Amino acid sequence: MKSRDEQGARGVADAEGAPPCNGKRVGLFGGSFDPVHNGHLHIADRALADYKLDEIILIPAAAPPHKNLQSVSSFGHRLAMLQLAIAGRDRFRVSSVESNLPAPSYTIDTLRYFHYQPEHRHDEFFFIIGADAFVEIESWKSYRQVLSLTSFIVADRVGVTAGAIPETLVRLGYQADDEQARSWSHPQWSPKVFLMRQTVADISSSTIRQQLHNRDAAPSLIPTAVWAYIHQHDLYVC
Repeated sequence: MKSRDEQGARGVADAEGAPPCNGKRVGLFGGSFDPVHNGHLHIADRALADYKLDEIILIPAAAPPHKNLQSVSSFGHRLAMLQLAIAGRDRFRVSSVESNLPAPSYTIDTLRYFHYQPEHRHDEFFFIIGADAFVEIESWKSYRQVLSLTSFIVADRVGVTAGAIPETLVRLGYQADDEQARSWSHPQWSPKVFLMRQTVADISSSTIRQQLHNRDAAPSLIPTAVWAYIHQHDLYVC
């Protein structure tokens, strides 16, 4: 008999399917968001529309395991910028859950938290991530459990070769659902992996931080309210 992790804590159908037991289709979008920028919002908007999600929860990492905390802005600033960025988007919300979980911020701990919340008992989860992060998933803590607990929506990123994601998926035991290979299934659990093509120029938070440091950042890359917050608090200038 399969374990709960192998089966996935929620049954996840294809992108067109209905959630079980009248639950919601919930996108989980984690990251440092240092700072949040229009590229993040574009990916979230695309995921919401293309995969018929009911809501998206943006989750800033309190203590990213793969980054030097001295190079990451304070959790409070990143949380505030996310809240400003999603103002007016009623199907988006921000969660500060990782500030209350043990450090460092591992995805498996965050997923378990959401799965065991009563309000999410019947929900399907879709973890939104860039291709550059997904190709490193085998380095994540309890990565097979992570894959069994949530579907993934993987967005193209500049610098990741076209074959890198399919190669990773095949190595993990996934099989393409169709000739286009935009949807992949695993024989041991229900959650899938969906490949989402990007339609806008790639934007990097690290590039924006460097531009802000050099005082030559383009305001068009960042939501207006976030841009004002950054300058109000003199972020990224040192």
